[in-house]
Amino acid sequence: MISIWNYAAKPQDVTLVLYYSGGQYRIPIHLEARQSYDLDMMTLLKSRAPDPDGNLIPPYIESGSAMLVGPGGELDKMTVVLSASGYNVRNATCFPMCINCGGVVDVTVNGVSLGIPQTAQASAEVDMADGSQLEYGDDALVTVRPVLDRVPHLKALLEADAAEDFSDLRRAETTGRPLCAPEFVSGLEKILGRTIARRAPGRKPTGDDRNQLRLL
Repeated sequence: MISIWNYAAKPQDVTLVLYYSGGQYRIPIHLEARQSYDLDMMTLLKSRAPDPDGNLIPPYIESGSAMLVGPGGELDKMTVVLSASGYNVRNATCFPMCINCGGVVDVTVNGVSLGIPQTAQASAEVDMADGSQLEYGDDALVTVRPVLDRVPHLKALLEADAAEDFSDLRRAETTGRPLCAPEFVSGLEKILGRTIARRAPGRKPTGDDRNQLRLL
């Protein structure tokens, strides 16, 4: 049995990820303020209900682990209480589960040696509970702060449905014309000496392009 209680005064969205040999099973959970959620693993296994990704826990699975994450992944903050326990119906005995805080387990800051009060640019390596490692810091090509201000959760960005955001780009792929601001197009036309902006469809008047440069 796994119990999650949102003790905060506002709603929260979390995802309970169940890991087992050969796969995983995701359970999105919306908790209103002061609301709790209880999961009976035996009931879940017998229900044969797929998760949002269509995954099913095989009936022969008898062990595994679980992780509770926020909408943006492991680094999201959550204000919940989590408890888990097991009950042996044959022996009528209960036993607690081992619960550890996941997410960041270690942070190493590199390339800094300075006195107080001074400031300097540094990079950091973040070790996660699942064994992965993240690197934060500027380098010769990237300044990370503007990116983090726009996209604080890369995982959420990658999983989002961006079809609408890219619709203009997809339409422009078949026209051969630049996709940019009208002012920029006007500047290009002055440089090239020809019209490149989209014009009204149909037959063009004779002599329309007599004074324009020809592109090979």
